[in-house]
Amino acid sequence: MSSGSSRNRGRRRAARAAGAAWLALALAAATSPNAAAAAQGRPAARGLPPVVVGGEAGDSLLAREVQAMAESALAAYPLAERPRDLSPISIAIAPDRERFLEWSRGRSPEWAAGLILERGRSILLEKQYLADTEQAWQLVAHEVAHVVLDRRLGGNPVPLWFHEGWAQEHAAEWDSEALWRLSWASWTRTAIPLGELRHGFPYSGPRALLAYAESQAAVQVLRRDADAWAHLLELLEAGERFGTALSVAVGRDQAEFEARFDGEVMRGFRRWGLLFGGTPLFGLMALIFLVAIWRFLRRRRAYAGADPEPEPYGPWSGRRRGLGRRRVGS
Repeated sequence: MSSGSSRNRGRRRAARAAGAAWLALALAAATSPNAAAAAQGRPAARGLPPVVVGGEAGDSLLAREVQAMAESALAAYPLAERPRDLSPISIAIAPDRERFLEWSRGRSPEWAAGLILERGRSILLEKQYLADTEQAWQLVAHEVAHVVLDRRLGGNPVPLWFHEGWAQEHAAEWDSEALWRLSWASWTRTAIPLGELRHGFPYSGPRALLAYAESQAAVQVLRRDADAWAHLLELLEAGERFGTALSVAVGRDQAEFEARFDGEVMRGFRRWGLLFGGTPLFGLMALIFLVAIWRFLRRRRAYAGADPEPEPYGPWSGRRRGLGRRRVGS
């Protein structure tokens, strides 16, 4: 029994060692002298870093698709937000969930499908989430955005809500579901104070999704003023502390901005989210329904305010529905 257990432990150690060796080999491709040449399309010639993707031997087609997704996401960046570090970005594809969790070394929530292995350098993705093209593009673009921001910041720390909001903006993750989630949180007063998202997110799925939605909404607020946003990025890239950079560029320090978001911005979702949070067709139907209710109540108030017609007196007289007035006697 003990010898069998020893053999099983030996096999597990050998499997982990093989997996770690494969992952190291995949990531080493990004630092090789030929990495840029291996990236098809040569995006570095356009002022963008090349992308190198590593996977199992049978995933070469998937690796090329992921590479194309990453390059298209990078190409969509405005000039003011592009990375200045043009060294290759490495992406490793984990063939299954077990390997993904093993290589992430316990840093991945149960619902995550991608994470940063080395800040500003390498990404780990789970293979099964790359089957759906739209979902795969958002996943790749989200993780690439983290790499880009880390390169821009050069190690300068920023709140987690800023990092995640940036990544979601560049992955085009804003949709009606996020708007509904924010609206519902505002109505039910279950929103997470933005200041609580500086260093960590809730681990549970629904609350984590709300944290992501709030983070993206906060970054959207900052990006509304293009000049202030560009100035903020310049200050952060120069090594300025986030609170100071925010105060100089936006005119509010971090605590003031977070308080304004928790109050004024979240109340805005309460006013408009329930009506326009869905598809345009749903919004139109909701508007028609509200107009119908308004007209019904208006007519009801009009009828209630009219003087009732006096009823005739007598045991044999009266109004009967649909019959008009009856004569009394012969």
